[in-house]
Amino acid sequence: MLKPQKLTLMKKIFLFLVLCLCISAASARRYYCVIKGYDAAFSGKRVVWLDFGGHSKYRARPSIGENEKVADEDGKFFKLRSMVDAMNYLSAKGWVLQQTYSTALGEHSMMDCWVLYKDAETPEEAAEGILTQEEFEKKFYDGNLPKLE
Repeated sequence: MLKPQKLTLMKKIFLFLVLCLCISAASARRYYCVIKGYDAAFSGKRVVWLDFGGHSKYRARPSIGENEKVADEDGKFFKLRSMVDAMNYLSAKGWVLQQTYSTALGEHSMMDCWVLYKDAETPEEAAEGILTQEEFEKKFYDGNLPKLE
């Protein structure tokens, strides 16, 4: 049987660990992104973009428009041509699908929306690794791509 002093010490250690866990969990917050997509009229192409919200204080990063290219881990650029392209790209960056829904977009069209979230301590941490081609070039080449010879 354990002595009362050891039980008291064990209780203190346990309470300390629980307190540390609560503090670390409280510092993270949830950031959201919506993958939006619809079929463009007459072209049959899927228009896809990433909406990170409008208020700069609460969003992880600026939204990525339909004509912007994103950078993969190897620095190669590509357009998000489908909802699944966008989901695969974001899930590789730690984003988790929470909900999907569709909404009317005019009389004969629907827009699909996939809501994702990521728990992070800062917006920068939530947006880590998500770069458009323009942002990639600014970050790694200071806006000037190296000349090919």
